[in-house]
Amino acid sequence: MENIFSVLDHVNVWQNLLDVLEKESDNPVDFAFLEAFQFAGIEGSFVKLIAPDHFRQNWLESHYKALVETTLRKIDPAIEGYKVSIANVDRKIEIPQLNLQAVPLPKKPKVSHTKKELPSLYCHYSFDNFIQGHCNEVALKTSMAIAQNPGEKSMNPLYLYGSTGLGKTHLMQSMARYLLAHRTSDHIVYRNAEQFLNDAVARYKGSFEEKKKAIAHYSETYEKADILLLDDIHILEKKEHTQELLLHLLDSFRLHHKQVILCSDRKPAEFLQMSEKLISRFEEGLTVSIDALDYSTRLEILKNKASDLSFPKEEEESIFRCIASLPISNVRELEGFISKMRANQELMKKTLSLDFIQSLAHISANIESPSLTPQHIIETTASTFGVDSSLLSSKKQNQSLSLPRKMAMYLCREYTSET
Repeated sequence: MENIFSVLDHVNVWQNLLDVLEKESDNPVDFAFLEAFQFAGIEGSFVKLIAPDHFRQNWLESHYKALVETTLRKIDPAIEGYKVSIANVDRKIEIPQLNLQAVPLPKKPKVSHTKKELPSLYCHYSFDNFIQGHCNEVALKTSMAIAQNPGEKSMNPLYLYGSTGLGKTHLMQSMARYLLAHRTSDHIVYRNAEQFLNDAVARYKGSFEEKKKAIAHYSETYEKADILLLDDIHILEKKEHTQELLLHLLDSFRLHHKQVILCSDRKPAEFLQMSEKLISRFEEGLTVSIDALDYSTRLEILKNKASDLSFPKEEEESIFRCIASLPISNVRELEGFISKMRANQELMKKTLSLDFIQSLAHISANIESPSLTPQHIIETTASTFGVDSSLLSSKKQNQSLSLPRKMAMYLCREYTSET
């Protein structure tokens, strides 16, 4: 079939489509997404497009096929559809009918991503001051290995999880700091999941220009990153649209062998309202837990963080052992106790003797909330969901028991020593 367009039409048809979408579409995501494609001419009655990667090609087919074909036919009814190929920088794009080269849309100058620091990093978080113990040894060594050699398939993504105050964020930021220092040509992005959520939602808020700006910011920050670190991803539960964005982001990173590092307060299987596909992606790489502090790790952390305090020389070791024996499960609780000692010494001018520390420990223990038992959690959960408590611990498989059983398991793990 002979081409029905002039050379000028060939050059303008894709830009015409973008112009139409920019004026008529209520969603600037349409325009911003399609702007990344290159127009490569006409083959018969089909428009030829070049996608930057497989991710965008698949996304076009699954989300924009009808929109693109309808808009193209509005521009010229003789257009039947489009064909997409993947960009290949190693070969010249040829269009036999007209011997045209691909006509790329104007692009913004590439921004150098070399950074000396990320504003969201704490200056005191590094591998050098992370205290290793039996409870976190695997997580520390894995984090160091990935920081030194990111993108290894068997460890991508890395998924770190553990309860509050065990050092997950310390490890995440230590990796980010190491990567910034040793991979200066890479675009490294460290974000809390709440920041990611806000950036995702901003794409649909405000005026058309504000949305375009938000979309460009999202693309520049996340899609063009070489290494992505996302902290506290449990925040994304119930956020279905943002979960879908993260899913496609993870697929794109994995396809291009770019490292993703994720962090949460629970293991993937314990999510109750997270996409099954996303959970599957979390589990594809390496999942590593950070456990509650053991005695020896508490002792080492205590000696490190309380080094500026003064204790009676003959009692110092006994004091450290006394504090390390307290039922403290995480670093924040330990830091809280150290802060009490510091306040008493500096403000109240108290001598931090063994007797005083024991009395302070007794006061702290008395104000703690009463502990929960697994049985109490099971009964309360069963009552909330309106099921028999005995069924939650039985082997019976029933869809109505699935959610309350998962909830009870999660609460037992979070608030008791049961797993």
